[in-house]
Formats: sequence, structure tokens, C-alpha cells
Amino acid sequence: MRTFLMTMLVGSLAWSAYAVEFWSPEEQVTNSSVWAHNGAEAVGPNGTLHMLTCDCRTGIPHIYYQRKPDNSASWSAFAVLSLESSGTVVAGRSAICTDANQGVYAVWEEYYGGTASIYFRRSTDDGLTWSSRVKVGDTGSNLINAAYPDVAVDLQGVLHLAWLQIGQTATAGQVMYRKGSLDGSTLSPAAALSGTQAAAFKLAVGGTAIFAAYQETSGAFQQVKFKISRDNGDSWGNAQLLATSTATNGFTPWIWADSSDNLYATWTQGSGSVGTQVMFRYYDHQTGLANDVVIPTTSAGTCFSPRIVAQGNKTVAAWINNNGGNLQTRMNVSSNLGLSWGASDGGFAAGNQASEPWLINDRGNVHLFYTYVDSQGNTAISGQVRHTLRDDLAPPAPQITSATHPSANASGNNHPVFSWNAPDNAGGIGIQGYALLLDEQPTTDPGNMLVKSGQETTADFADVANGVHYFHLRAVDWLGNTGTAGHYAILVDNQSFFPGDQVWVAPSPVRNGRLNLHYFLTKTADVNVAFFDAAGRKIGSQNLGSNVGVNQQSLDISDWVNGVYFYKFTVRENAQGQVARVTKSFAVVK
Repeated sequence: MRTFLMTMLVGSLAWSAYAVEFWSPEEQVTNSSVWAHNGAEAVGPNGTLHMLTCDCRTGIPHIYYQRKPDNSASWSAFAVLSLESSGTVVAGRSAICTDANQGVYAVWEEYYGGTASIYFRRSTDDGLTWSSRVKVGDTGSNLINAAYPDVAVDLQGVLHLAWLQIGQTATAGQVMYRKGSLDGSTLSPAAALSGTQAAAFKLAVGGTAIFAAYQETSGAFQQVKFKISRDNGDSWGNAQLLATSTATNGFTPWIWADSSDNLYATWTQGSGSVGTQVMFRYYDHQTGLANDVVIPTTSAGTCFSPRIVAQGNKTVAAWINNNGGNLQTRMNVSSNLGLSWGASDGGFAAGNQASEPWLINDRGNVHLFYTYVDSQGNTAISGQVRHTLRDDLAPPAPQITSATHPSANASGNNHPVFSWNAPDNAGGIGIQGYALLLDEQPTTDPGNMLVKSGQETTADFADVANGVHYFHLRAVDWLGNTGTAGHYAILVDNQSFFPGDQVWVAPSPVRNGRLNLHYFLTKTADVNVAFFDAAGRKIGSQNLGSNVGVNQQSLDISDWVNGVYFYKFTVRENAQGQVARVTKSFAVVK
């Protein structure tokens, strides 16, 4: 068996694909001269990432927005969404979501005159421009704040808003809810979803259901509860417990729902005033609640700010672990809807003094954002937002073609050229390179030794013998995920020094007055081409070049009228005088 291996054009050695723990290198997104805290992130249907941060670069905290289109190498310049002033208005926490039609929706706290209200802005063009700000949450009292906002848009095109109504000196309050038009101009009256002792909450929309989870004081304990609305928020069911026991404290729930109304929930749990365990529950809307599962952690200390998102058939959880004052983002992954998890949380740890994690699902890949504080206490970068991508999805099988050797057709050309289209999975990290080979076996594994870079899309092989051959190609992304191999069959049958299937006009039909003839020779020869009109009348002839391999000749036919023409090659091989003739047609269209 003959095997042909490609090598890199730069240098003489191929390189091996490398693999890490599926996480891309971290990037610092913000560059505030004072500090910036992570607010919220979302992804649109076309892969654009949307990010809100609370940035104090001017000395006053404002809500800043940035976007990163799919496959873009950089983030946009920031836009300020909150009200800018000389110091009387201060912005705080925020939330963001998207819809299926390039709509982006942002809400945030704005403090004015000692009281916080909730403001809203909408973009209808994937974050390029924004509407004017609209007040959507206001307590009507200078003693009570509207804080901790959240926003969601369901599949029916309804806007859902919620916030915590809380006294200025209180640590708990009441979850308030409104729904209405996507521009925020028409909203229902504010309705209470919880009692007056709620402290944290999260909204999630599924296919037809809307979910709200919150932490609430009940007697001597903190309980984690959730409610479901099945009529687009017009009414809500009774509160249900997420915590395993009413005698155990539960803290800071986070929920995520899929289009089938299945709910993924996480929270922390502990017997004291802080969480020491990270909990998970999967709610199947058809079968009811699954059992609570403890997500394994190896780090000592307390846990807080848990997050959850589904990644294809996987579930990814993240949280902050406080081990002796060293705050780290920790993570774990389940491959069976959260029924079991990895042995430990050792898959990822981000920095010192990390906080405010946020997970989003982008077509099966997971983005993690968090606030990072320099471990040396550098005040110039005391708070910045960082980002990394988890991509453990294999690239799809490549689509392979060959202009010289159409699949399953015999060709006299013994110098095949292959082309391919092999992008990474949607939203993936990108293709590092390709492993490939040509042999005589239909399903050979090309391995993962990369001999072409991710920017290259062609390969050619010289002096291929007669017979059936198979081209094998595999893509490998930058995190070492190896794709499914593609295979392409060719038949080389070089019995003639002038193979007729290797004579063609390109482009065809001829539109610009230049006739580009292509033909292939395996031996040196005298080449003549004669031209005929549709009636068979000869209108000219010319002797052409005779190099071994592919030849190309460009002729001026700008004075020819539209119609069908024929060209006839007469080729005489130099060494033995063998003659070959090929006649084909082409069209002229001006």
C-alpha cells in the first residue's frame, strides 16, 4: 500500500495537536483605570456576545455595554447605558438577555436622591444602537430601593422583569414582577412573587413556562424556593422548596431553563450563615423533581454565587470558593443531566480574589465571565472582567471536493488536488490545523498529526499511480478536540498522454472576452487548437504551449458574438508521434 503524507509548507516537520482542559486562555475584557465589576452576559442567536459591566473609570459607577460578534477577534468599544451625570446618579447591579430576532434587553439599578430604581433599554439590531432609558421598577418611596434586577424574554415575545424591593437599611425584601411589551412601554402592574424576607432571586424562561427562584427567611432558616408560571406570567403556582430540608440553610439560587421547560437549579447549602456545599437539582417538567445532588468540591472553605448552564448533553456549574480569603472560581461538569458529577472541582480555577461569575451557553459551548482582582493588590487593576470559553465539542466532519478528480469518475491526471470546507463547531474556539493522508484504504484514520494549518484548505499529491485512492482529512481545534474524519475516493487512470477529461474552459460560459483553456499533458507534445462555430465552420486555430502537467492559455475572443462554439485539440506526442484528439463545446455570453 502506498501512503502519501503531507508536510507543512513552513519548515519540514509536522506538528502535533495539543489538548488542555477544554478552556481557552483567559482574556481581560475591561480596561478601567479605576475598577470594573462583572454585571451580566448573554449571547444572541447569531453568536454575538453581549456584556454589561459596572465601571468606575470616571470616578462614578456607570453601566457599560460591549459586544463581540461571532468569530470576531476583539470586543467593541463600550457604550454607556445608564444616566451620566456629575455625581448625583450612581449605577449598580444589572442584567441582560436576548431574543431570537437580534433583540437585546438590559436592566440595571440607578441610585438618585438616595433611592434606587430600575431602568431598562432595548436594542433591536444586535446591540449596535439602543433606545432611550425607561424606568420600569420604582417603589414610590424614598425609604425603599428597587434593586437586584433581572430580565427575560420568552419565545412568545413577552418581556419579563423582576427586582427586589428592599428597605435602605434592610438585608431582605420582596421579589416584584412585571411583564409586557418588548420596548418596556406597556407593562403590567408590579406583583409580589415572594414574602417580605427574600434576599436573592433569578428568572428563567423555557419553552412555555417561566420560573422564578429565590432565597427567603422562614423561621430560623434560609430556604431556597421556586415558582412556575405556565400562562406567560399572568399567574404563578405555589412556592416549592429546592432545599432538601426545612432545617438546613439554602442560599443564592441560580436557575436555567431549556426550551422543553426542564429546569436546572443550583444553590449553596450549609448549617451556618454561609454555604459549604454546592447543590444541584434537575426538574423534568414531565416527571417532576429529581433528587438533590451535592456537586463534589475539593477546596476547603465556603461557597457562594453558584451558576448553572446546560452544554449539549452536559451540565456545567460554577461558583466562588473562599479558602482562607483566597476567592477562586471553581467548576464541575456532569454528562447525565446532573445526576452525577466529576470527582472534584479541579477542572478550572480562576485567579485570586475572583468573584461575580456568569455562565452562558452558546450553541453548546460555555462562556465564563468573572471579576478578577490582582493577587498583589495592584490598585490600577483592582477589578477587571475576564472571560474564557469552554469548548469540548469536536469539529464536524469536513466536506471534501476535488476539481481535478470528481468523486467516482476516472481521471488521467496523476496530480490530484483536494479542497475542503471544515469549520469548527458553531461558537467554537477555532481550527488549529488538519491531519491528512492519501492511501488505498477507504476508512484509514489520518490520526492527529497536523500537517496543514487552520487557514489552509487545499492539498495536492504528485505522481500518484493508477488505481483507486482515498483522501482522509480530520480537523483539530485549538483545544485539542479531534473531529470526525472525512474520506474522499478518486480513480486515477492515466492511459493517455492527453487525457480528455482534463481539458476544460474556466470560467464557463465566457463573459469577459477572454477564453481560458486548460489542459493536462503527461508527455511533451505539439498542441494545436482549432475553433468552429455552431454551423461547423472553422473560424481560426492556434498552436499552444506543451508543458508536462496542467497548461493554461488565455485567448482574446472579445470580437466573437454570443453563441455556442467548439474547440478541437490535436496533440502529437514528441517522442513517438502518438496523436490524440479532443473536441468540446463552450458558450460566449456578453
